[in-house]
Amino acid sequence: MSTARQRVIAVEGRSGALAPVCARLDHAGYRCTRAAADVALRRLDGNEADLFLVDGSDAAAGWEGLVSEVHRRRAEGVFVPVIVFTPPGDVEARIHCLRLGADECIPIGTAEEETLARIEALLRIKSIQDRMERSRQELQRLSTVDGLTGLSSRRHLQARCRE
Repeated sequence: MSTARQRVIAVEGRSGALAPVCARLDHAGYRCTRAAADVALRRLDGNEADLFLVDGSDAAAGWEGLVSEVHRRRAEGVFVPVIVFTPPGDVEARIHCLRLGADECIPIGTAEEETLARIEALLRIKSIQDRMERSRQELQRLSTVDGLTGLSSRRHLQARCRE
């Protein structure tokens, strides 16, 4: 998987805890952009993000709404993983983040290589999810349209009439 096209959005609070992570990702070939939670949500709407990194140490940053919304959108077939960075040793914060819908919680200060490996793992999962979604859409298209004529299938037309 090419990292050059992987778009990572870092939602950072006042602590600046994600700056070293973004620098490491930039060095590794990812495109890491810092944004406020509301801007990150717009990036989700525009399909402009492959992964969200969130500084969970700053409750005022509005990150909880972002995590909940990203989780809610999964029902619509939109999968963008979320990693929340929490204060070291704060088990309650990690539990809270996971229950909100985060895919991973990493204590701030975790070794860079471990953090990078966790990011790579979630991006692999996203790649698989995206391929599955494209396959699902293609199967849906094939089940409703005749491949030879390009006309809607009989079953599809009957289903549309019942609607």
